[in-house]
Amino acid sequence: MTTDTEMDGQTLDQLTARAEAALGRGDLDAAEKALASAAAMAPAAPLVRFHQGTLALQRGQPVEAARHYQEVARQAPGAAAVHGNLALSLRRAGDPEAAEVAAMRAALLDPAGAGAWSTIAIAGAALTETDRRCRRTPSLYARHAARLEPGNPARQGELGFVLWRSGQHEEAGAVLRDLLDNGKAGPTDRLNLGNVLAALGRTEEANALYQASAADPRTEADAYHNLALARLEGGDVPGAADAFARLARRRHGRPLGDDPRFAGVGHPVPSDPPSSRLAARHRLHHDAEQFAWLAEESLLPGNLSDMGREYGAVLDGLSPEKRDAISFQLTEAEHARLSPTWNRLVHIAGTGWGDRPALDPNLDWPGLEDGYLSGTPRHAVVDDLLVPDALEALRRFCLGSTIWFEIKGAGYLGAYFRSGFNDPLLVRIAEDMQRLMPRVIGPHQLKTMWGYKYEQGMVGINPHADFAAVNVNFWVTPDEANLDPTSGGLIVYPKLPPKDWTFEQYNSASIQSVYDYLGESKAQAVRVPHRSNRALLFDSRLFHETDRIDFAPGYENRRINITMLFGNGP
Repeated sequence: MTTDTEMDGQTLDQLTARAEAALGRGDLDAAEKALASAAAMAPAAPLVRFHQGTLALQRGQPVEAARHYQEVARQAPGAAAVHGNLALSLRRAGDPEAAEVAAMRAALLDPAGAGAWSTIAIAGAALTETDRRCRRTPSLYARHAARLEPGNPARQGELGFVLWRSGQHEEAGAVLRDLLDNGKAGPTDRLNLGNVLAALGRTEEANALYQASAADPRTEADAYHNLALARLEGGDVPGAADAFARLARRRHGRPLGDDPRFAGVGHPVPSDPPSSRLAARHRLHHDAEQFAWLAEESLLPGNLSDMGREYGAVLDGLSPEKRDAISFQLTEAEHARLSPTWNRLVHIAGTGWGDRPALDPNLDWPGLEDGYLSGTPRHAVVDDLLVPDALEALRRFCLGSTIWFEIKGAGYLGAYFRSGFNDPLLVRIAEDMQRLMPRVIGPHQLKTMWGYKYEQGMVGINPHADFAAVNVNFWVTPDEANLDPTSGGLIVYPKLPPKDWTFEQYNSASIQSVYDYLGESKAQAVRVPHRSNRALLFDSRLFHETDRIDFAPGYENRRINITMLFGNGP
């Protein structure tokens, strides 16, 4: 290990050379120490900033890497390698449009360099034709990169990926299969071949490749995600839930007392906390209440029993600006206080639901279907949806599971199928819905499910539509928590969005633009008040929004709704 004493008296050139050598052998700590000493001498030196960018890129910090490379590019605009690395970091940071521009500059400076052409192709494959600066088909650039380095399997793999993203599935499969058969496939090539086969409808072959990719930590998360989607498409809801459960543990850690079947998936609490620091006042308030509740229920070990107070202390210390913000980034000090549990599956209140009905079999299910199919708009209200022990188990799951990671709007949190909202009871509810409503839900596959938990005194979901066939929405919070029995539920408007709207427009159009579009039909809305164990089924394409919320204070009184989407949109 390099010590600070060893670097005393070294010149800037010696320090940057030491950093470059350390980066080359993957010793990132040694590189960081050498660069810290070099930056103390010359913080703006291009080579220092370039190596700092490379260090950040190797540490999985593409935004930080791009910041360094952008500064170097300003100082050395004619350096192709700088623009190439900038393009790579921007692509990994999720900005394909800027990555494409930077890669084109690198390619113009060094036309013989295959890396820049490949980055143009990969970035372009993530963009629509309208958004692309480079108007040619991305596969043309990928082919060119492969021709420049014909013996490089990485370029062949990138070509296969771009062909898949461009819809050229047969050719993509041939390219990727050749790599796999000749033992030259990289970790993502097997995964991408699975994606190609899934697109071609060869589900069993795709699932086998996803299973193999899940055994490799480099592709494990993507493999579980794609495996879950493939299983959903095939109607295997329990299999999808299992894959999503493994994905959640890979991303958010393994909870205390976890199911033995997930042993070895993800890191146990409290090690290796996820790095995202995105927070909101209502998220901190919820987590403070939840961890206090878990401690009161004796569901936390001693070393985590004070986490509710830690969240409360961070919440109390927020600046006025952060308190009013929709979201913000935690400081290092704030994150350090919360890191043992922040964005972690610390506790899952599993229901252990087995092979028994979850929905009340005594309801008039054929009559409910008749009402739905004849309704204008199509909808049905179902009271006493769940059998009593299922309702209690589901409440307990929502209260005790630390899965509420997604900051939504200005007053509620989301837990998704992919990130822990995948208990066997939820699976059974979805399966029972398909079995008991064969005309309404039976023809449709489950597409996804989620739960939302609301902050008292704040607002819910704006008017929007979902890109599915049938929406099943139900509530589990006790009736006595709702201080206004005439509201607290859902409003459904009897009008579909324009046929030319995109998915983004369905979900993110402004409130006023939706109201303007609804016009007189807004007055014919179906308003269904909140009731515990009540479900509302409706055509998912109809505009809908959360009604006024007025619930009592206290953690167990938070409004909780669960949504399941079945079938595809138009």
